[in-house]
Amino acid sequence: MWSEAIHNQKFKTQFIIVVVLLVAFMLSVPWFFNHVINPKPGILLNDFVLNLFPPADHSAIIFTLIYGAIGISLFTLVQKPNQLLIILTAYCLMNYLRAWAMWLLTLEPPAGIIPLADPLLEKFIYHNSTMMKDLFFSGHAATLSILAAAEENKKMKILKWIVTVSVGLLLMHQRVHYTIDVIAGITISIALVKIIQASQR
Repeated sequence: MWSEAIHNQKFKTQFIIVVVLLVAFMLSVPWFFNHVINPKPGILLNDFVLNLFPPADHSAIIFTLIYGAIGISLFTLVQKPNQLLIILTAYCLMNYLRAWAMWLLTLEPPAGIIPLADPLLEKFIYHNSTMMKDLFFSGHAATLSILAAAEENKKMKILKWIVTVSVGLLLMHQRVHYTIDVIAGITISIALVKIIQASQR
């Protein structure tokens, strides 16, 4: 599979561009939040769904589900370079679109938020900071939706959608995200995967 992919000029070009854009994005994240999003006044939403229940800390199970799904996906994608490229491309576009969306619709954290403990993001992306305005739209829900939407195995696809919905609900219960953050993240990611898959045919 990879032997064919690396001899395909279109594949190589797209793969290199996506990796470079992802690295550039990750390096710019601390500056973006510290100098653009955090100082920018946001909107505090009155989310009637979140108001239905008191917040609770689900950081451990959210972390386990997210990185478990990512780990399993990477393991199964080792021999599927084309599917991996679709996922990486969608993930890359999602992150840039998300940055634009956060700037366009900057939100204040939901009332009663319990910050999500994500040691990997905090250490390697956020430089040991906890981001409170990392809101519209949900990057966690969007990432899992990309993995689910791009999955080719029917049983694994169903399992990944169950994980995606579960994490979305847990994020809302913890008040890490508004309802609109989760719904938008899922919807946008599905659209991105479908567009990229269509362009690859």
